[in-house]
Amino acid sequence: MVWFLILVALGLIGFLVEMWLSYQKQADELLKQQEAARRQIEEHHQAIEKLEKRSGEVRTHLVELGSEQDDLKEKLVKFQSELAELEEQRNGHGSTRQSVQLDEL
Repeated sequence: MVWFLILVALGLIGFLVEMWLSYQKQADELLKQQEAARRQIEEHHQAIEKLEKRSGEVRTHLVELGSEQDDLKEKLVKFQSELAELEEQRNGHGSTRQSVQLDEL
């Protein structure tokens, strides 16, 4: 009867060791998956930061381009009025020619 109890105890110990090893294996797998997920989250976070930085640069550049466009529109209006004046002078004065210097852009 003692041998039977010893065998049952050894079987239970073996079962507990097997359960513990299985638990360790699952825990290691979960840690690997968790680490992979953490790396992906970090990569995505860095990519988002880069995109936000680039977006800010693009917005700044758009503001600069808008300002430059406004300046060019003003110059265009100025040149159109000068051209209209020159055409008026040419048509009004016949063959008289006048030289006009235009500002550089």
